[in-house]
This record gives sequence, C-alpha cells and structure tokens, in this order.
Amino acid sequence: MLDLRVVKPLDLAKIRSVDYLGEEQLKDSFLLVPGEPYPVVLDIIGENFQNVEAVLLNNNEIRYRMVSTTRIWATVPEIMIGQPIRDLFVITSKEDYSNVTSFIYEEGKTATFVSGIQKLIGQFVFLLLKTPDSGVFARGKGGGLLSIIGTNPNQKFQATTLVAQRILNTGDQLRESQAGSDLPSSEKLRSVTILNIGNTKGDPTSISVSLKITTMAGGDMLTNLQFGAQNLAENLGT
Repeated sequence: MLDLRVVKPLDLAKIRSVDYLGEEQLKDSFLLVPGEPYPVVLDIIGENFQNVEAVLLNNNEIRYRMVSTTRIWATVPEIMIGQPIRDLFVITSKEDYSNVTSFIYEEGKTATFVSGIQKLIGQFVFLLLKTPDSGVFARGKGGGLLSIIGTNPNQKFQATTLVAQRILNTGDQLRESQAGSDLPSSEKLRSVTILNIGNTKGDPTSISVSLKITTMAGGDMLTNLQFGAQNLAENLGT
C-alpha cells in the first residue's frame, strides 16, 4: 500500500580530501566583481555526492555548488573566514533506512511514496521521534526520543536505557495502532529487536542503535540509526 513519505533518512557522504580553490580556478569558474575580494571556496572531493541535502561547516550550513557526484565547491561565509575547520559534513538523502545518520521531516518539493517494509520503518521512526500529545492525530502516542537527543546524562547507562525503553514502547504503540487495520502484512509490525545500542564514538551526546524490524509477513530488515550525531538533526531542522 503506497503512502506519502513523512520522514526522510539522511546519511553522511564520505569525504576523501578538502582543499581551497586557487585564484585561477576561481577566475574561471565564478562571476567575480572587480575590486571585491575573492570568495573562499572549499574544494571537497569524496564519494556518493548524489542527492546532497546540505553541507555543514563547523555545524553551520553553507552554500555549495555540485561539480560532479564526487566533487563539491562550498563557499565559506565571510563571518567564518579565518576560522579553523573543526568539522565538515556532506549530508545526503537516502531511499532506505539500512544505514542512517539522522532524519528530517519530509518537506520535499515533490511528493515521494513508499510501501512495504520501508514504509513500516518510516512510520516507526516518525512515531519514535514524536513527542507524546503533540500533533492533531494519535494524541498521547509517541516515543518522545527528541526530548533526550543531544542531552549528556551523568551516566552513559542511563541514556542508553532510556533510548531502549522508548524504542520498545514505540514498537508496542505501533502494533496497537495497526491492530485490526486492513494494512498488508508486509507493512504491519511483528517485532523490534535491539541488536546493539551505545554512545557514538567521539560524541557522548549521540546514540547509535542497531535494530531488526520484522513484519507480520515474516520479512525483516536490519537498520543502523544514529540519533543526535554532532547536532546534525538540529541544523537540518528536525
């Protein structure tokens, strides 16, 4: 059964090298105003730059130009010129949830549709992130994960336990909401199994989770989700 995609999965593209465009390249490739200083442009080389959603420099979204699927030119804002590069991310959208870094609520220019287990995982993630009692429909439902993303509890065990509880509670809520519906069995949830959960290396405010989603039809999919990675969700409007 086709349905509108409500959550867009995101991923980090692999960056192989970063350099500054030289003066000659700037003259050949950019419209420069005589007497104005040359822009500072990063020449980013990497992999799989299809479907780029944003380029983040030091947790700030910056303007960019797609040169090819392996090359991006990103302009450093004047206010950031001279600052050291602490981190640089190229964020791309994905069609599936097999290995996901973050999410944004879909606001695409064109409607996209999903079905089957991809639709089920999207609904699960949407409900997991939803704050209970928010929205018009299904009031009181929601995993409320957004309320703990980005926090830094005194004990790591406390954070991972909270996330695990909310994942399992969300599974119960979704099964309850689907009971008695005419959805195909490939879009109904049988179980959510937590395979692994823990803090992301180098980012104590981020949680990585490996899940197995199983449908009533017997199909399953492994998905790796990362919540709160380096404030990406906040920067991308989640």
